[in-house]
Amino acid sequence: MTKSLSKPNIFAIGNVQFFRKDLPLITPPWLVGVEMQWTLFDPERKSRNLASESLVKEADLLIEQKQKAVNLAAKIAENKLLSLKEQSETLDASRQQTYTTTEMVRKRMENSLSSVKDVNDALQLQYEAEKLYYTSVVAYQTALATYFYINGNPENITNYIP
Repeated sequence: MTKSLSKPNIFAIGNVQFFRKDLPLITPPWLVGVEMQWTLFDPERKSRNLASESLVKEADLLIEQKQKAVNLAAKIAENKLLSLKEQSETLDASRQQTYTTTEMVRKRMENSLSSVKDVNDALQLQYEAEKLYYTSVVAYQTALATYFYINGNPENITNYIP
């Protein structure tokens, strides 16, 4: 825009008088003209051009910086997703194992090979494993929502949460 100030300005002028009441006879009823205006010397033009060029460069750098920040955040969210998915799968296997252990301890108690305290301990381990698993699932779903938010389509989270 500041570079356009150094270009010439060209104006076209046109006029038609339908009522010649106050015009002298030697003046035609129409007028057509072209005017050109060109500033040849403007000492502030160079500084305005440099200032606008620096603003454009600054905007480009900010755009590049934001793009890199978004790409980094997306990569971090993707790595977090992979980590939390593996953690959830591991905790699910652990949770399934605690079900088996609790059932085995119950059967041993029925055969008088273990006590009620052993069953209680097994149940407490089972509940702790379930808490860890469901906490991991919520963390995974939160990371998934964050990933979709960073990528610009948060509505896709509904496809992944049952």
